[in-house]
Amino acid sequence: MVATGTSSATVSVEAQTVCARCAAGRGCGAGLLYQGRTRLFDVRVARGLHLQPGDCVRLELAPLHLLRAACLAYGLPLVALVLSVALATVAAERAGDAGMVAAGAAGLAAGLIAGRRLLRKDSCLRHLTPVATERVGPSGDAPYAGT
Repeated sequence: MVATGTSSATVSVEAQTVCARCAAGRGCGAGLLYQGRTRLFDVRVARGLHLQPGDCVRLELAPLHLLRAACLAYGLPLVALVLSVALATVAAERAGDAGMVAAGAAGLAAGLIAGRRLLRKDSCLRHLTPVATERVGPSGDAPYAGT
C-alpha cells in the first residue's frame, strides 16, 4: 500500500502469473501483458479497516461486477456488430460484401463507444473498483503480497 485515506487507498500491485495455465502459456494471456510490472490502483477500503502505508492487503472484486464489465466491454460491441450486419442484410440485399463489412464495422464502433461510455459512468466505476477487504500483514511478510 502506498497511501491511505479515510475510505480509499492507493495500492501498488506487482503483476505476477498466479494461474497454472498462464504459467504454462495456455491461459488467457492477461498475465503476459503485465508480468513483472508494478501498477498503482485506487481502491476502496472496507469499513472498519484501518490501514497504514506499507501494509499488504487483500483486494476483492465481486464476480458479478466483473462479469457485467466484461459484457459491456466485449458483449455489447459483439451484439452491435451482429445486429448491424443482420439489419444491413435485411435492408439492402444488394449491398454486397463491402456493404456488410461497412455495416459490421459501424456496428462494432458504435458498440465500443457505447460500452466505453457506460463503463466510465460513476455508478459503474463504483462497482468496478476493487475493495481492500483485509490487512494480510506488513509489507513483505504476507503470503498474499501483491494481491
